[in-house]
Amino acid sequence: GVATRFSTVKWQVAFRASYRDLFDPVDICVGVRVTSPSGRNLEVPGFFAGLCRLPESAFREAEAAAPRPAWGPFKSSGKKDGKNDAGKTGARAAASGVVDPEAGQESRNPEDSSGKLPEDVLPAWTVLFTPQETGRYTLQPYIRNRVGETRTPERSLVVGPEASAAAEPGRRGGQMRVSRIDPRHFELQDGTPFFIVGQNVCWTTDWNPYLERMKGYGANACRIWLCPWGLNLERQTAPGTYDLQEAERLDALLAKAEATGVRIILCLTFHGMNADEWHRSPYNQANGGPCARPQEFFTDGQAKRQFKRLLTYAAARWGASPALLCWELMNELDLARYDHPDDAGHWAREMAGHLKRVDAHGHPVTVSVSNTSFQPELWEDNRIDFISVHAYGTEVGPLLARSLGPFLLANKPVLLGEFGGGWEAADDIPDRDGARLQAALWLTACSPYGGLALPWWWDTYIEARGLYPVLSAAARFTAGEDRRGRYREQVRKDLGNGAEVWGAMDVCGGRFYVHRPGWVRHPESRGPRLLSVPVPLELRGLMDGAYRIDYWDARTGHAFAAQDGTASDGVLRLELPAHAAEFGVKVERRERPRLELR
Repeated sequence: GVATRFSTVKWQVAFRASYRDLFDPVDICVGVRVTSPSGRNLEVPGFFAGLCRLPESAFREAEAAAPRPAWGPFKSSGKKDGKNDAGKTGARAAASGVVDPEAGQESRNPEDSSGKLPEDVLPAWTVLFTPQETGRYTLQPYIRNRVGETRTPERSLVVGPEASAAAEPGRRGGQMRVSRIDPRHFELQDGTPFFIVGQNVCWTTDWNPYLERMKGYGANACRIWLCPWGLNLERQTAPGTYDLQEAERLDALLAKAEATGVRIILCLTFHGMNADEWHRSPYNQANGGPCARPQEFFTDGQAKRQFKRLLTYAAARWGASPALLCWELMNELDLARYDHPDDAGHWAREMAGHLKRVDAHGHPVTVSVSNTSFQPELWEDNRIDFISVHAYGTEVGPLLARSLGPFLLANKPVLLGEFGGGWEAADDIPDRDGARLQAALWLTACSPYGGLALPWWWDTYIEARGLYPVLSAAARFTAGEDRRGRYREQVRKDLGNGAEVWGAMDVCGGRFYVHRPGWVRHPESRGPRLLSVPVPLELRGLMDGAYRIDYWDARTGHAFAAQDGTASDGVLRLELPAHAAEFGVKVERRERPRLELR
């Protein structure tokens, strides 16, 4: 076949075989072994996608031979009557409807009176692969169960360059990775810099309006949870099996992410499932799971195998999408219940290693914490690709210094994955105009990290207060910038009049935010003028030469003034303009230094 780089190739297959559990990759496994043009060997697993009704021509049996696998495409099920009940054992592991691909119509009640499926109705598997190189691939499809393995003849796939002009925004450039130029930042696979801008929308009934609004203000990332009141993938009373209707919701979400360019941080579980929500957990013995106590989730061998099964299914079903930004193993690992913190730390490293093995597409893996001192060795492990921290509070500057400051020297990207004015929804309501939201966004915009803060309270606060312009302003300030190799030093200066400058700089310039911490602490006190008169400021340690300085209004996200300056003896002197609102400052040397050998 023929494809283009970063487009997804899809195979579907239905067959008869001996197995007990459709979701157990040890019991039954479908996949494609891939050899890339550069010689890399990949194993791309498939996933159980539902039932299909085969046309009469699908099976051709040679004399005394077993039926051959029937390769698709098959049409997926249409509207379901109820929850998909795919699960363990035999014929009843099925959707409530199947499709006849010849008639193009859904058939109801495919089982006969004995509870068995008709001969022409079979479970169907799908394999998805997104090539990341150009050239000729060799493909070896296989089907394996506990008895053995069967292979179909090798195939070739010729992959041409990305058709970037026609590519959907969430596919263009390929998936996100840790930068090969600067490990503190991200980039796409084609080398385009990627600075994370977005928000949390961890659960809702319909993500489409949110993603459209996020696209409108320039976001490129949205954080989503798997949880009982959102995307409830693993079935509570059938541990190790997955609700295929919920899986289809996530399919649709990623398709929307590809269309809008707002890519998905997929958080695979959250701390509450091992705490206050333990009664809903499919790992709880009361629901048929393996664990008598929530603490055993991190140490019980069967529980770990069950979670690895979830990771394998997720990697097979969604790993091919470049719109999947990254995997997050657990939200706020430190707040789950464990007998010893090491249990949680060992679990995270083991699960990250498993994802590295089963995700043929190699998406970044992280886990989030609210306590920066929790299991610090986690961040030194190369199976955890970047650091994700959560912080809530009204003293935003000191809060970020405490939460992100410990990672200033980390050789990994750092992301403030959640931010809010408080742990309760009501805590942000008094901040009517988003002063704290603005502060968190602009302070992280002027810091040496991998993205803007991702705010929480998407419905009760951002949506309810109409605060998307606050997000849009910060997005415009950072749009189009390549921060790789830049702005490694965090700096701060008290201007002595209640205002301060916070920034990140290097020898060729910097990004700075001028604001009043008192306005953040008490939003109702925001006055008519940030600076009533110009204020002198010296930037020290710069290379001598000509500089351009641009001033950006933080409430509108537009530049309102510019000036030129010259650094001499390592010092650039400028005057911060009198201005009503908080503002950002971009300082850039007009000529970058040239490094050469003579």
